[in-house]
Amino acid sequence: MKLTLPQQDVYFEQLLYPNDPIYNIGAKIEIKGPLSVELLKAAYVALIDQHDAYRAVFHQKGEAVEMHIQETHQTSLGFVDFSAHQNPEHVAEDFMQKTFLECFDLLGGELLHRFTLVKVREDFHYLFSVYHHIITDGWGTSLMFQRLVKNYNELVESGAIASSYPFSYQTFVAEDQAYHQSDTFQHDKAYWVEKFKHLPDNLFEKIEGGDALHRSRRAVLMIPRQRYNQMNELASRYRVSSFHLILACLYLYFGRKQQNHDFAIGLPVLNRSKRIYKQTVGLFMGISPLRMQLDMEARFEDLLISIKRQLRQDYRHQRFPLGKLIQELQVFGEKEKLFNITLSYEKQDYSHKFDQTQTRVIPMTHQSERVALALYIREFDASEDVKIDFDYNLNYFDADSIDQVVMHFEHLLKEVLANPERRLREFEYLPSAQRSKLLEGFNQTARRLPTDQTLLDLFESEVQERPHEVAAMDDAQILTYAELDLLSRRVASYLLATFGEEDRSPIALLLDRSVNTLAILLGIFRAGRSYIPLDPNFPQERLNYIVENSQTNLLIREKDYQLVGMEHLIVVELENMLREISLLDGSLLGRVSPEDTAYIIYTSGSTGQPKGVEIGHRSLLNFLLSMQRQPGMSAKDVLFSVTTYSFDISILEFFTPLISGAAVYIANQKVLSDPSLTIQKLQDVSPSILQATPSFY
Repeated sequence: MKLTLPQQDVYFEQLLYPNDPIYNIGAKIEIKGPLSVELLKAAYVALIDQHDAYRAVFHQKGEAVEMHIQETHQTSLGFVDFSAHQNPEHVAEDFMQKTFLECFDLLGGELLHRFTLVKVREDFHYLFSVYHHIITDGWGTSLMFQRLVKNYNELVESGAIASSYPFSYQTFVAEDQAYHQSDTFQHDKAYWVEKFKHLPDNLFEKIEGGDALHRSRRAVLMIPRQRYNQMNELASRYRVSSFHLILACLYLYFGRKQQNHDFAIGLPVLNRSKRIYKQTVGLFMGISPLRMQLDMEARFEDLLISIKRQLRQDYRHQRFPLGKLIQELQVFGEKEKLFNITLSYEKQDYSHKFDQTQTRVIPMTHQSERVALALYIREFDASEDVKIDFDYNLNYFDADSIDQVVMHFEHLLKEVLANPERRLREFEYLPSAQRSKLLEGFNQTARRLPTDQTLLDLFESEVQERPHEVAAMDDAQILTYAELDLLSRRVASYLLATFGEEDRSPIALLLDRSVNTLAILLGIFRAGRSYIPLDPNFPQERLNYIVENSQTNLLIREKDYQLVGMEHLIVVELENMLREISLLDGSLLGRVSPEDTAYIIYTSGSTGQPKGVEIGHRSLLNFLLSMQRQPGMSAKDVLFSVTTYSFDISILEFFTPLISGAAVYIANQKVLSDPSLTIQKLQDVSPSILQATPSFY
């Protein structure tokens, strides 16, 4: 017989990852107390006889795959005994987890489940079960557990299994094929295609180095039964379920944290519309992406009602399979935009117990989640605490970041219970201690700043301490601290002697990136003046605007660069100036105060015309000292400078090394425009520090 639509989704995705257990599901059932192994084996054989889905095998037929139900089977309950080991429980746990991760051979003709009784000691066993998702879902495993307990208990009580099980998965197979050919299928398809014709933005970004294909780990949040009962009471007040409430908290948390107000969460749907299907073991479940637009001015109650209303509407179309939607939208490479987080609410009945035992079901993880985050709410007994498993994909989270998510989510749940009438923007997901640390602790960065010094004073101290050590280098020259000091003093003397000590107006610079440019900047400071950087790669129109807006009257440029229409400027060519200053002793220096302007930087102009911002020497020194402390720089460092000097962060690259006794290599435009040459220079220079925008990397 043909695969059902839910089975097709599972089969085709498993084909993409044949060596990953992405669809292994199951649990270890802890059984404490006296247990008859022989009766349990008989109960298990009867269980497989009762459920045709567990006797299903799959075969290739041409290009299609078909399911066959075996009338008879030879399977038996496996048994392993670890009771003689020194640490039997640890050995049993290790055995079950390793076995759980073993992949099934879908087309190998084998039954796609494994049941093993694991003996820890005489009165302590695990019933370990693992299934391929193509034969059952979570609801089906709950039915299986109930039936197995019933079989065993009937054998204990009367020596025979008295009750019957008349339900067959084949009934659903026939109805599913009829649905696929129906107008309802076409109507459902149109509904979902319209809803996702424009995809939302990604909710999560992969972390650096995130390339662990389908590898996940699990974090756990336990909700005390008393608090969960409070959640139920609050949900009842708003005429919704506790599932709606938890779902609303998820939207609120990630909407706020990720600053994303339009995204979907994937919700497993039961897809068991008939009463007999609720008694039938097999795969019925599908995934329904619940897409919500958040209004942070709305109240929490409004969000609950919106979710309830949207779910009711979506559930009318829940049978349409996710795989068909992906196919219709042609988003095979962007599936994470449909949703990258799932929430599964497993309120199945696992309260049944084998005769004279205490029984507890512990779901297991295949450690291969495809989505960034999969949440499982486990409510198996109305008297026990509720467990939420956070299965996190290692491409998106690490242990520290998921611990933060769990802590924040737990805090938000408490906030909602305490103040459910608040607007969404008013909720706090940060605990008070963490919020205080972020807003106050991390901002306790105050340090005593020298009141009468500038970076020139700190640079001069390094000149005195290490005059013959390298200060700056490029592909044309290498200058020691003493040589850079003398060159910058000569620049200052030239400016003062040529243009006078009274003129303190800013000087425009149109220069390439080089050690000479660094010396010019220091010389301008020592002359008591400020600079305005003009990047030669910028459009002529922008450069002219900056010159006119700043009202500068002096331009230092390299001979290859011109500013058209700027004839009123006094122009000094760098090459000529360097020749003229070679005989100066550099003794003529200007007055420099912390209150003086160091440079004027112009904004990008993305919101209008570029705007000039004056940066004073006090602010400049404050920034440099802050960077020197953290992330830190010392005399052992070499910084590889790549940033244009018209970008503010260039001052970190140019000047922090000079107040730290470090060295700076200044890469020119030729190097930066050739990635292979850049890599070669990085290898040659072997820097300890490199900072750049993401596009550089």
